[in-house]
Amino acid sequence: MIGGQRSKRGFRSYLFSSFFGAAMIAATYAYFNYKFSQFHYFDFDNEHLYMSRDIFTPEQDDYTVLIYSSKKDDLGRLMKKVNEPHRFLAIDLAGERGEADAQVVRVTAGINTLLPLINRFKIMSVPVVFDIKREKFNRFKQASKLEYFQ
Repeated sequence: MIGGQRSKRGFRSYLFSSFFGAAMIAATYAYFNYKFSQFHYFDFDNEHLYMSRDIFTPEQDDYTVLIYSSKKDDLGRLMKKVNEPHRFLAIDLAGERGEADAQVVRVTAGINTLLPLINRFKIMSVPVVFDIKREKFNRFKQASKLEYFQ
């Protein structure tokens, strides 16, 4: 204080630095919220997919997930459209179970698993395909964008 008055210069720099600090905190929060929302996970310990007689347990580190409806689409035709080196994990929304072979594991799930899965991966229509990779144990992370078929 000079002569009983506050310095206007100090007040302005204090106001500017407070605004700048708040803006930096908001920008950091928005950036990390955006980045971490891009990671979509599937945990096979908590969410169960059913094969013909057993619960599916992942054996490989990479899968190509194909979500389709056997009432609407032919699985063999869909698999020919996708050129992927990984084994297919074909999730049938119609609930038809099938045997696994060297190229594809046919699975289905209950509605309490399918709806959160569709919501989490933001699936708008079927059939759709994307890759997942093992992160640790039975937790897998989305490794590619969603590809929709016509």
